[in-house]
Parts: sequence; C-alpha cells; structure tokens
Amino acid sequence: MLRDPKTHQNEDNLLEYVRNDLPVFDRDNEHIGMVKFVHLGANQPTSLTALPDSVAEAPKHIRNHLLHEGFIQIETGLLTKDRFATPDQIAELSDAYITLNVLNDSLTAL
Repeated sequence: MLRDPKTHQNEDNLLEYVRNDLPVFDRDNEHIGMVKFVHLGANQPTSLTALPDSVAEAPKHIRNHLLHEGFIQIETGLLTKDRFATPDQIAELSDAYITLNVLNDSLTAL
C-alpha cells in the first residue's frame, strides 16, 4: 500500500508505518540502504540508552532535532556512516520501499 506523506501531516505519524529492513532510495532513485531503527518523535518518550549510539552521542542540536521530529536510521554499509531521515524528507512510503525527497548527500550522517 502506498502512503502519501501529505495526507499524514495532521493525522497519524507517518513513521508508524515504517518497518525495519525496508529499502530506502533518494530522490534520484539511488539505493541508500535499509531501515535499521525508527523513532516516532516527540510523542515517543525515549531514554538516551534506548537510542542508537550515534544519536545519543550526536551534538545536542542534532540529537534534539531528531528526537523532536522523529527519524529513520538508514544502515548504509560497513564503511560508511549511517544516514538519518526525518518524516518531512519522505516522499513516498510503501510496504516494499521508501523514497526520499532529498539526495543521499543531504541527509544527516552519524
């Protein structure tokens, strides 16, 4: 099922439909990686110990932004830093993949 991010702005949290191991593509349809972790945002209380180490250890302004907005952690491979996308960067979400509205290089890398 395809979910349009625009219809979720004032309804439920789009990130509730994201599941681990979904492939993620950038706006040019380049494969970035696979979803490794999902945080729903300010409505999901989370201790720092429950977060990925890279988020817990990130500079405070980056960590606070990710925790407030919610994010998906995208595992990119062994030799590259994971990428993080917020809900506003999701262009398309289906049961089989996620397409972002930004390029890989513009994502937060931690």
